[in-house]
Amino acid sequence: MTERAEKSRAGTRRPRKRTGIRGTRAAVYARVSTQSQVETTSLAVQLRDCRATANRMSLSVVEEFVDAGVSGAKSSRPQLDRLVELIRSGQVDVVLVAKLDRLGRSLLHLLSLLAEWDELGVQVVSINEGFDTSTSVGKLQLSLLGSVAEFERERTRDRIVSGLYARAEQGGFVSSKPPFGYRVVPDPRGRGVVLDVDDEQAATIRRAFELLVVQQVGTSRAIEILNSEGRTAAQGDWTRLGLIAWVRGKAVDTLAGTWNYGGVDVDIPSILTADEAAMMRSWLLATTHNHTSRGPYLLSGLMTTPCGAVYSGRHAVTANKVQSPIYMCANKQKSRRGTPEWCDCGNIRMESADEGVWQQVVDVLTNPVALAGLQAVNSQSTDSLSRITALSQRLSSLESLLVEEYQGPSRLDSLRRPPGRWCRSGRPKWMRSEPIWPERAVLRERRSYRWSCWRPW
Repeated sequence: MTERAEKSRAGTRRPRKRTGIRGTRAAVYARVSTQSQVETTSLAVQLRDCRATANRMSLSVVEEFVDAGVSGAKSSRPQLDRLVELIRSGQVDVVLVAKLDRLGRSLLHLLSLLAEWDELGVQVVSINEGFDTSTSVGKLQLSLLGSVAEFERERTRDRIVSGLYARAEQGGFVSSKPPFGYRVVPDPRGRGVVLDVDDEQAATIRRAFELLVVQQVGTSRAIEILNSEGRTAAQGDWTRLGLIAWVRGKAVDTLAGTWNYGGVDVDIPSILTADEAAMMRSWLLATTHNHTSRGPYLLSGLMTTPCGAVYSGRHAVTANKVQSPIYMCANKQKSRRGTPEWCDCGNIRMESADEGVWQQVVDVLTNPVALAGLQAVNSQSTDSLSRITALSQRLSSLESLLVEEYQGPSRLDSLRRPPGRWCRSGRPKWMRSEPIWPERAVLRERRSYRWSCWRPW
């Protein structure tokens, strides 16, 4: 090959893509998951390895970011968020980490971070795994290691959950906060912790049981008595919502000696006896309110408005900022002023409507003439019922006739070839005396139409 051909070929050769670290500004990130790891040398070892790698690669460390005691499953971490903001501002070229799982154990979050940083021209170097994202091999290894990290995290969580359920089946306490009335004590068997009765909180529970169940005191009054006697809840003074939520939860089962963890019943010391627990369950059943009632608006949906809709109950705020219950047109509630759906139906005060309707009821019940009129209406209803029954029987006979007509030959065939003797009118006697002859004529027309529509194919 001539020298000219070699120069021509060299001139048309594409330049090889450059790989490796671009830039000298580096940021170091380190993380541990628990507070116990903070006291060990784990963070110090991570920072030492990252600093040594930066010196070997001639990189200048801009800043070091350390998340101490933060789980890698969280996508938002204080120092990691600061690192992301610094990268977005264009002040970092390389991110140094001891291991890939320090950035995160969620594959989706990890890949989203790396994809964003790659678009910004920032490489990630993992020291212990020995690769960087500036090469194709490093990107492949990065995806594989991220999948392994997420798989290991799922396995760890499954092992922890299985261990908690196994410990609960053995009678141990595995939750984070004990129920009200109990405290956590070491297990006498030497494994974990168990629940024991807290005497001070148990006395508060027995006093609340005496007020609510035995004396039938109202909730508000019971709260005043408990707070005045210094018998507070776990978080402070009792409130109405707090007392109702505690009483109507699983408190009765727990106080009876059964604590439930994820479907596993754990036997614990009881605060209430079996009879007291039964009394409390009966009280809960008797004081449970039916939320499907109409509430204070007894006539809601029963009164018709001038526009044809119905009146619906609601609260209106007066000029003095006082809530006043009224009945309002349903079309008004669904539309705005000035639209075609808006109507001029006036509002009715709830007290006026209820008192007026109730007064009418009282007048009717105390008036003998009105009661007699109601009785006459009732008798008319009875006559109507008898007529409806007769019509139903007539319809049943017609249905049976229709079934006979469509299932096989009937007496209509005698119209073509009438057997027997004819009367003077030219029709058989059964045709003259049949009370439903008009209906038979209709059925005949329908049957002829059916056969006329029949095709041999």
